[in-house]
Amino acid sequence: MSQRRVTICLEQIYCDFHSILQGALRYGRETADWDVTFTTNHFFESLVDWKPEGIITHVRDEALLERIASLSIPLVSLIGWPSRTKTHRVVIDEEAVGRVAATHLCDNQIQSIFYVPLGSFQVDDPCWNGFQVEAEKRGRKASPIVTPFPSSNDMIVDPVSDSVAQWFQRLPIPASLFVRCDHTAMRIIGSANAMGREIPNQLSILGAGTDERVGLLTAPSLSQVRIPFESLGFEGAALLERIMLHGTLETTEVKIPVSDIVVRRSTLSGHSPVDPLFEEAMEFIRANYTKGISIKDVVRTIGTSRSTLERRFREHLGVVPTDEIVRLRLQLACELLSNSELTLREVGEQSGFGDGRTLNHAMQKQFGISPQDYRSQSRRPKPE
Repeated sequence: MSQRRVTICLEQIYCDFHSILQGALRYGRETADWDVTFTTNHFFESLVDWKPEGIITHVRDEALLERIASLSIPLVSLIGWPSRTKTHRVVIDEEAVGRVAATHLCDNQIQSIFYVPLGSFQVDDPCWNGFQVEAEKRGRKASPIVTPFPSSNDMIVDPVSDSVAQWFQRLPIPASLFVRCDHTAMRIIGSANAMGREIPNQLSILGAGTDERVGLLTAPSLSQVRIPFESLGFEGAALLERIMLHGTLETTEVKIPVSDIVVRRSTLSGHSPVDPLFEEAMEFIRANYTKGISIKDVVRTIGTSRSTLERRFREHLGVVPTDEIVRLRLQLACELLSNSELTLREVGEQSGFGDGRTLNHAMQKQFGISPQDYRSQSRRPKPE
């Protein structure tokens, strides 16, 4: 039997799309026999050109999703937002996200807890419903609150503007916030620091929804609900395989459970202490991953054993340090391929791989795509 042709179409913002892609590719390689191509959300015409037998999408653009569905190709969407397009879906259990967040924030002594939605507040938001119900079970009254910060990471807001200052003035002291968008949570931390609001004693902040590693970029570091993006991709691929094998199924929705918190300094009060060895190692890796470092350099700098360091990374990220170094290099390489005219050798050098050959090997292994193909697909213009 010939390989099934599958396209994975992902939005490159709002989520850890690398982990989604890895989960889907892991299923396609280990369980099914797929010939996979990857594209971003801009390139509807590539689906038509390649003629896949199945499609996995993670896109918010409703018009694009409708166009993809109109192809009458087996389709699984990984977006949990309400949609007028009827399709099979594998989604994060948003009520579980809210319950886990409320449980964590209610463990401290702060009575005033708030939910900051992704975008405008909706009464039927399942994450809010899970958060509110769990808080009530634990004797707290949760309230929704909208911030002056946009959820888009592209929009700039003065962290000490009058609107931001007024928003902070309305917050009680102390208060706990569950912020469904990590980018917004990061901005709140920045403004709180600028305005002298002490974190976590005066303002405890919990994020969720993007790559959990972005929580390490703030000071203090951001606690986050761990969203299982790799499981989302894997289960989305598993559902697509069932649809392709058995033909049209009744429209299905599969929910991915959420149960874990990455505890960092932004909610540290009342919780177990963070891991200074892990944080020091991550800081070193983030500062030096483009310089050709290896795990030996991390071990030598931190002053611990390789086995101890790998165990700590598995506990916090589910991967070993070498995997995290490669992930950061691939992330930068993808940005350079999309947004620069650098040669493949130069991209490999600047991203820490050393040369184009090593870069190609890493991209083929992780994403099943060459750097050249990634560049051409990421630059294909949007259809009119």
